[in-house]
Parts: sequence; C-alpha cells; structure tokens
Amino acid sequence: MAFCVFPKFTRYDVKAWTAQLCSKRHQHPRSQCFIQLRRKSDLCVEASNPGGPRGPCVGVAWLQRNLEIVRIYDARGCISETFDTTDSSTCSANYDAYLEGHIPGAVFVNWLSDGAAWQNRDDTGPSGGGDGGGSSNDGRGGSASGEHGFRTRTLAVVVDPDVYVPCFEARGLSTDRPVVVYDVGTGMIAARVWWQLLLYGHPRPYVLAGGWPSWLAEGGRSELYEPCPLKLSSVYDEEPQLHHRASPKEFRLAATRAEGEGEFIAHTVAVLLVPESFSSVLESRGITSSRCPDGLPLARCLSFRSLIRACLANKTDGGSSYSSCTGINSDRDPGGVATWTSVVLGVERDALAHFLGEALGGIPVGPCSHVRLLLASPHDAALSACAVGALLYAAGHEHWAVCEAW
Repeated sequence: MAFCVFPKFTRYDVKAWTAQLCSKRHQHPRSQCFIQLRRKSDLCVEASNPGGPRGPCVGVAWLQRNLEIVRIYDARGCISETFDTTDSSTCSANYDAYLEGHIPGAVFVNWLSDGAAWQNRDDTGPSGGGDGGGSSNDGRGGSASGEHGFRTRTLAVVVDPDVYVPCFEARGLSTDRPVVVYDVGTGMIAARVWWQLLLYGHPRPYVLAGGWPSWLAEGGRSELYEPCPLKLSSVYDEEPQLHHRASPKEFRLAATRAEGEGEFIAHTVAVLLVPESFSSVLESRGITSSRCPDGLPLARCLSFRSLIRACLANKTDGGSSYSSCTGINSDRDPGGVATWTSVVLGVERDALAHFLGEALGGIPVGPCSHVRLLLASPHDAALSACAVGALLYAAGHEHWAVCEAW
C-alpha cells in the first residue's frame, strides 16, 4: 500500500513564493534594478549622479528619470506660525490642490491623519490612528499651554502595525520601491512624512527638493486623476524601527541631567527648536545655546531658521547660491534663506556635519559621533525637528531622534 505524504506549508513559505512570482512579473531593466538596490551607497555615488539621492533628498531630474519605479506621496498642506491644535485653520492637508494637479502617479497622504493621531502631552502614546483623532478641529483639550505658544496636545505617529499597515498598503507602500514625498516646496511637511516612513522601517524614503513648485518649474508633467486603488494595493511587512523616536521622558532627562550621571545620558543632548520670535535674542550672534523654558536648563534652544542661517553663514558666498529653492514665506527669513532641502543638495556631507556641529554649540556631528541628539519642536507639530533630523541624516549622523512632545 502506498502512502502519499503532503508536506506542511507555513505562511512564510507562501509569502516567499508570492514574492518570487511578483519579482518575475515586475522585472526592470538592469539600470533600474541598480537604482533599487542602492541604499546606503547613495552617499558615495551622489557626485556622479546629478540630482540623484543625497541623504534624504532627490532632485527633479532624478525623479523624472525614475518616475515609473518609485512610489510618490503628495503631502501638500500648510501650518501657520500661530499653530494651535484647537484651531483647524492653523494646519491643514490640501487634498483640493492634489485634485487640481499632481505629479503623475502620486498618491495623496494626509499628514494629519494617515498613520497619525492627536494626543495630550501627558499621554504615553496615541490611542488611535488613521481616521481616529486625525482632525485638528475637534476641540478636545487643546488649549495652549501659555508662554512661547507650546501646546498641550501634539500630533504623534501611530506605530501600531494594525493601524498604519492597512492605511499605507492602500497607498502602495512596499519595500521594493523607493518612496519620494513632496509638499508645497518648503520640505517641512514632507520631512515629517519622511521621518514617519523611517519609523515604519522603510529602507528608502526620500524628499523631493523644492517640492511641487520645483517640479513645475523644471517642466514636470501634471495629472488630475488618482491612481487606481487596485493597482496601488501592496503588502508591507517591515517591522517598526523606533530608534529615531524619543519619548518626553527621555527628552526631559537629557535636558535636566545632573553632573556625573550615567554614560548613556552624558552622551545625549536635548535640542529644543522654538519659534523665530522667541529666539530673536540670538540674532546678534547668529545662533547660540540659550536657557530653555519650562525647567529644561541643559537643552540647546534655537530656532530652525537660525540653524539654517548658521549653516549658510559658514559658506564663503554667505549662502546666496542656496536661496533659489522655491518655498513659501513661512519657511524663509526676510533675507530669503534657503530651504533645508537645498542646503542638503548644496553642501557636501562632511561640510554639513561640521556646520551643524558648530551651529549646535560645538557638538560632534557626523558618522563617527556617538552623541545622541533628541529633537523637539512642539510649536509646529515637530516639523522643524523632523527637518533637523533630515539634515543630520544627510550629514551621516546616525544617533538622533524626534520627540513629538516634551
């Protein structure tokens, strides 16, 4: 008598077979495969690829060449300098602008609700995500905390895979495609979505330098219709990578530590990014370390614009050649300082690391530094903190984290 033995297959076997079949169905030319395989080597070959990836940024020319093999997220929106979590007019996601025209193949991402949720400052984490709590006008517990305009509520990234995975799988997120995020040109909202994708474990998220205005200025095509949802559906199974996120407890401990504390705390520096009006006392010296509010005596206190000006002030041309990147007035000082994306594309990595270290008060910055920088900017929903994180990433500094509330 013959017996037929059927092997027992696991879901991991099925997933491997599915991935193999998909890879055969969607093979790309050798040149495109080379672009997909590049990851950390981007920093080494950037000089020979004009407009190509430099740290977290790509140029319009690179995106036009690789339009068919990348996933593009439209994160256009706005945030007022008088940002208030209880006033819906101070922050918004601009879906109407997306419908009026966007980069071909782009998918709209609502930076206020897709994988994000509002939470109180004393909460340990967001209670929901997606559509739950994503609106900025529900009026619950969102009064200002008073001095300096810091808020009692904050916009936090949801890191529960059961929440963000279905949301972004419906938007075509997968590890086999690089993701390029763009906004209205300042790169601020795009930086937050870029940081969000880093937390979700995506290996190759990028920000388009100059955003939508730069795309149009360089002759990029525009389309009106949205991609078919059936073609967007994907599988995303990467584990969250939370080393670029810090808790309020970590931030306060680094900002109030006493002399002689543990080595881990001694190599951690808290950086509080404040509104430009609050840091006006720093104007005479360009940038410096100031005593921070709310009992954070050891935190480095400065504005994002001051940081950009300090980096550009170290250039021999005073940064004039980096002020052509299109942006809105809220991201520029009266002298027209460049956006952070144009700084990344215009300054070499080692020089950028040196300039950032000087701007932050002599802190070692770069690939060899072991100092962990904790970044917070509660006055603008952590946009400035994410932008500084992107600058550190471009400078090769690995040890940094964004704190959404302090």
